[in-house]
Amino acid sequence: MRMRMFDYSAEIKAYRKRQEMTQEELAEILGVQAKYISLLENGKRSPSGKLQKKMEELILAEDLKKECAGEEMPATNNEVELQMRIFRKLSRLQPVVREQAVDLICQILDMMSAREQTKEK
Repeated sequence: MRMRMFDYSAEIKAYRKRQEMTQEELAEILGVQAKYISLLENGKRSPSGKLQKKMEELILAEDLKKECAGEEMPATNNEVELQMRIFRKLSRLQPVVREQAVDLICQILDMMSAREQTKEK
């Protein structure tokens, strides 16, 4: 899978804001200190290769979630970690299999969303 290029300072801050997270919450997910997140967001530091990969996984997992759900929803730390694990597994699949897996995930999310809407009524 080909990764898109990121402007890390802007992407990190934008991701955090979309997820309605504090720097502390994002730092916890990424396994770094909140001060480091601040330095990254302000362009005073560049992320390590390992942190770049984690951030790309988070953002691409968010893209997958939006593609399936058609909406942005704040995620809990557990949901974000699960999204990262799912994306890592998907990225290892052959393109055709990955596409089928994404379709299946989207169907499951649609069913879950429909069930939640039914419960609310």
